[in-house]
Amino acid sequence: MRRSIRARITLNAVIVMTVAVAVASLALVTLLRQSLLRELGTGGSSGPAGYSEYLRAFARQTVRGLWLTSIQIAEGGAQLTVSGRALQADLVPVLLGRLKQESVLRGRPLEALAITRGTAGKDPARTIVEFTVSSPRLPESGNAPAAGAKP
Repeated sequence: MRRSIRARITLNAVIVMTVAVAVASLALVTLLRQSLLRELGTGGSSGPAGYSEYLRAFARQTVRGLWLTSIQIAEGGAQLTVSGRALQADLVPVLLGRLKQESVLRGRPLEALAITRGTAGKDPARTIVEFTVSSPRLPESGNAPAAGAKP
């Protein structure tokens, strides 16, 4: 009988600890989600417009035969990486030229541009180019390059 009581007490203690860990995990998840929502709402250090201005700029500037596969905006817009694919390599500079007309991207220097050839689907005769463009981390003062810097 004593063993049965001890076993129940131990089992109850394990259940209580498991529930406590689950509650703590849920509280942490809630805090992380609230933090993310605040970050998305304010746009971090990029100002009240947040990331939406960057996304609007990319949405406005389209090039037929070119599509974006990834847009990474980090540190409130201080670091930017864009990847995509195009039917022809000469379409990539067309997109970059158009993006430089956008106020949120105007004057941003490019740190790296990588273009590689690939195939479209299973047909080796259909080639496409894949590209990645990166912009270096901008100074803390905002999204414009430092005075005297060349784009």
